[in-house]
Amino acid sequence: MKKVGWNSLVHCRLCFFSEMLLVCAFTMPMMAQFTTARLDGSVLDPSGLGLAGATVTVKDELTA
Repeated sequence: MKKVGWNSLVHCRLCFFSEMLLVCAFTMPMMAQFTTARLDGSVLDPSGLGLAGATVTVKDELTA
């Protein structure tokens, strides 16, 4: 059985933590991406009364 020296243990740990840091650095931005959204609001006429049955269309200006 081969003896493992102190330097190789330190090297293995540094490699492991470096890899974990890279994994976290590249996966954290992916967590911010959502495919759904919620939009709340009211459709009012000029006097401030609600309009029943109003249809609202929402478009993303960056993708439209």
